Amino acid sequence: MAKKFNGTTAVLNSVALGKIIDVSQMNRGQEIDVTGSEDTYEVSEMGTIKRGAEITALGDEQWDPGDTGAFLLTWNSGGSLSLTLGLCIAAEPAGSLNGAVATKYSVVETE
Repeated sequence: MAKKFNGTTAVLNSVALGKIIDVSQMNRGQEIDVTGSEDTYEVSEMGTIKRGAEITALGDEQWDPGDTGAFLLTWNSGGSLSLTLGLCIAAEPAGSLNGAVATKYSVVETE
């Protein structure tokens, strides 16, 4: 498990990110509150599912907000996240004195 991250790749619309240093895969449901006045406890139902990833890679922006296309996140361990249509919603470069520039990207599934 220690090497699960090493060799992880991310591609959006055939553009692969360079050296990836951090990844967080997202697969979460939207909670819908359906509590009625007769309920003793809060009642929830499952809404739509939000899938995507947050990825930090060394270097300046390689994807721009608004970029779309097939998205594939491949973990070195063999797992993956494949989105027929991914949307880059954020590309945030940052750096510090004597440090490398790194860009944090957010990609979500869209239609």
